[in-house]
Amino acid sequence: MMPAPQSAHHLLAALDEERAFDHAHAQEHDHAVPRVPLFAAISLALVALALVALVRLAGFDPVDAPSAEQVARDLRFEDRPGGAVAVFDHPSQNLVAIVPGGSDSFVRSTMRSLARDRRREGVGAEAPFHLAWHADGRLTLSDPITGRRLDLIAFGQDNARAFARWLPAPTNSMKD
Repeated sequence: MMPAPQSAHHLLAALDEERAFDHAHAQEHDHAVPRVPLFAAISLALVALALVALVRLAGFDPVDAPSAEQVARDLRFEDRPGGAVAVFDHPSQNLVAIVPGGSDSFVRSTMRSLARDRRREGVGAEAPFHLAWHADGRLTLSDPITGRRLDLIAFGQDNARAFARWLPAPTNSMKD
């Protein structure tokens, strides 16, 4: 059996009752954000953004530059068969070391990354890289061609040691 159809008046009354309930419920949960704190937060964000833009446009580089070099050496890296990498002193061109394929993955992957940057710039592998200990204890590897500089200590002591072995120990050497 089908229920008897309800009158239009009864349906309209039920709809009005539902709307009134929804309106009252919405007012209970109305969480309008106060205007003054909202404008203060937006103003603070805009001032901070303007200051950063001004400082950057003025030429300030926020990257913390390392201190003076204590010990430095220019090195050239050359790929060899079997994944090995030959390390040469520059300008003497004396062989410093051969990093065998399958070992010292940090050295090989770092140098391949730097070489990829050079290829993008259209530059070959003939120019040396600059490895340096700094007075503040940093060990950096720089590419004078692309301007890229890596703070090797940031990759961990063991990875930094992989490059540090090609420098004489500075007066402030890396602690074991």
